[in-house]
Amino acid sequence: MTKRSTVAFDQQTLQKFDLMLIDVNSLNSLSRSGINSIKQTIVDQGLGVFIQGDEGFYNSNNRLAPFKFKKDRIISTTLKESPKVKLTTYPYEFRPEFSLQTIQSSSSKTLSAYTKMGIGRVGTSILQNSYELVLNGHSDVYQDIWSNILGDLSRKNVLNTEWNTNSLFAFEKEPMEFDIRTRLGQPTIQTDEHAIIPMIQDVDISSLWRGKIVPNGVGWKRLELQQDSISKLDYYVADTDSWQSLKAYNTSKANQRYFNDKNSISTKLNEPVWRVDPIWYFLLFMVCVGYLWLEPKL
Repeated sequence: MTKRSTVAFDQQTLQKFDLMLIDVNSLNSLSRSGINSIKQTIVDQGLGVFIQGDEGFYNSNNRLAPFKFKKDRIISTTLKESPKVKLTTYPYEFRPEFSLQTIQSSSSKTLSAYTKMGIGRVGTSILQNSYELVLNGHSDVYQDIWSNILGDLSRKNVLNTEWNTNSLFAFEKEPMEFDIRTRLGQPTIQTDEHAIIPMIQDVDISSLWRGKIVPNGVGWKRLELQQDSISKLDYYVADTDSWQSLKAYNTSKANQRYFNDKNSISTKLNEPVWRVDPIWYFLLFMVCVGYLWLEPKL
């Protein structure tokens, strides 16, 4: 695209980009609405963001993603694939987090990583002055590092519509749950009999919608997206009587688990309560009273 002197940080503008590279100072100068627009575009549209850190970035809380670091003394390392090429790093390392995904690492620590936010990703790196690789004649290593980082973070191709069900087939007159991922703001789902299925939007992922149907009749059925005639979900409705053996087995197992749990609770609740003879309380009382009567006289 043509060069732009300024870019509005709103969802309508940001959704046109696959990847954003931003330094810490620019990130910190954004307004709260700008930060929220970036976050929402990452979650809903799959925008990728790379944050170029500085010394202060690794010591403070990040406004965009929950990266955490701890200080170390290592300022030089090498890639596993290129052990002879030295890389300059900030004296920090990533703290292990469940959501942290490594992009590149050395023999001693992670060099670059990202975390997922919705269908998008936010990443950063502890590499410092990577341009020195080009000056030292290691252009291939420089290109490999950044192609991996930018390739992992950039927007992924997301299907316009993706269907999922909780089972391979449905049973007649029994509920079947399904979900659909779509970029449409308000998808309208209908059956092959033109009945509209009410949908519930996921709280965290706005592109994810869930629904439930109770099929009537045996055979192949279809769900359709009104806004996209190509997007369809074909599923088979089986006769309930044809699967009596499997259903009976599953019911037997469910009953067994239920009554086992109930019996264990009942056993605990019906354990005998041992009654304490009141004479012991009387003797304890007499001992205490006797001590209080004798103690001033001793």
